[in-house]
Amino acid sequence: MIIWSGRGILVILILGLLVYLFGLLPKSYIDYGFAFALLIAGIINWFLGKAWNEKENKILVEKDTGKEFLFVRNHRFFFIKMEYWGIIFFILGCIALFQVIF
Repeated sequence: MIIWSGRGILVILILGLLVYLFGLLPKSYIDYGFAFALLIAGIINWFLGKAWNEKENKILVEKDTGKEFLFVRNHRFFFIKMEYWGIIFFILGCIALFQVIF
C-alpha cells in the first residue's frame, strides 16, 4: 500500500520517469544512468518539496467562533516530506555513483 499526501506521489513518479529515461542509454552506461537518475530526482524533489511545503500554509478563521486555524499542506510520501526524499535520493545517487566509479 502506497501512502502519500498532497503531491507526495510525485516523489516516486519523478524517480520512475528518470530511471526509465536513463535506462534508454546503451548497456555500458546503465549503471551511470541509474546513479544520475537518483541524483537528478533528488535535486528535483528537494526544490519542488521546499517550494510547495513552504508556500501553501494558510490561516483560516471559523465564522461562528472567530478562532484561527493554521492550515498546513504537507506533500509527503510514506510520511516523509518531499524535500527529505530529495536528500535521500541524492545520497543514494552519490553512493551508487561511487560504486560505479570504484
